[in-house]
Amino acid sequence: MVDELLRRGIVRTWNSPLGDLDGWIAFRASGGGLASNSEKGYDLSWNDGERVQVKGRLVDRADRRLQPFSAFRSWAFDIAVFVLSCVRTYDIIWARERIHFEPEQFARRVEHANPRQCSSDASRPRAGTCRMLALDSPDEPG
Repeated sequence: MVDELLRRGIVRTWNSPLGDLDGWIAFRASGGGLASNSEKGYDLSWNDGERVQVKGRLVDRADRRLQPFSAFRSWAFDIAVFVLSCVRTYDIIWARERIHFEPEQFARRVEHANPRQCSSDASRPRAGTCRMLALDSPDEPG
């Protein structure tokens, strides 16, 4: 599978494809350009110059526990995009965009590595600047 994703330019490494796939989806949904693989702090730049950090997570729809996204090791971005996908099909459950300072406010510190981590409920919409991207699944769970 990864061979075909590499051939199509959807993923760029042999790592787990989720991060590259979510970055590619956010790029396709919003435009701009993908950052180089070695870029620290962001995954793509939108046409207006905003730097975007994409965080993806695979979850079982039946599991209602909080699910952590990978930790932020840098705050050198303008927008964070969170993508929650089904572990069995990789279908997108929801995707959200948040302004850079909001994830930093609700992220928790990860003791062993010192970065900060957000869980699936923390990136959910609430009053403020969060908006859904145009790639949400219509059957989003409550």
